[in-house]
Amino acid sequence: MFIELFREISSVLRTPFIRATLLIGVLLVGSLSAQVYLHINQEEEIAEEVIEQVEVEPEETSEPEEVVVEMNVIAAEESWDWDPTTIEITTGSKVILHIDNQDDFTRGFAIDELDIDEPLPPLATTTVEFVVDLEPGEYEFYCSTWCGADSQDQKGTLVVLDTSDTEETSDTEDELEDS
Repeated sequence: MFIELFREISSVLRTPFIRATLLIGVLLVGSLSAQVYLHINQEEEIAEEVIEQVEVEPEETSEPEEVVVEMNVIAAEESWDWDPTTIEITTGSKVILHIDNQDDFTRGFAIDELDIDEPLPPLATTTVEFVVDLEPGEYEFYCSTWCGADSQDQKGTLVVLDTSDTEETSDTEDELEDS
């Protein structure tokens, strides 16, 4: 009985249509199995990545946040003054100055101790960025381009404060406000 069944199945399998159908079926099942396997592994990898991301604690840094001071400075038309003439900043701060040259000729902005010497094109605003890596004290900024008889008098003062000086100043201001 089994032998007859085997012969019958064998004769059916010899037909080209059945062979092609079985081959296509085997390929589809194999392809689908591979897709399911990859999908399951991909979900496991994603789950592992999510777990790793959740478990990672942020690193503690002992570095203080960067202090950025941004301000506008004016080189007024037909004037040999800066506005403001004094800039106060704490040591270690990043400074961004937007310097507006209101004259129709080129001026310059320089701070020797910071190796800054920027030309200021006429009727334009120039941005100058630097980090104050100076000891506390007073430093001169000036017009570095000769642009008239009194241009050598166009000077200002960069006051560099220690971070503890600014805290003491704010504490004193708070005490004055409380009285």
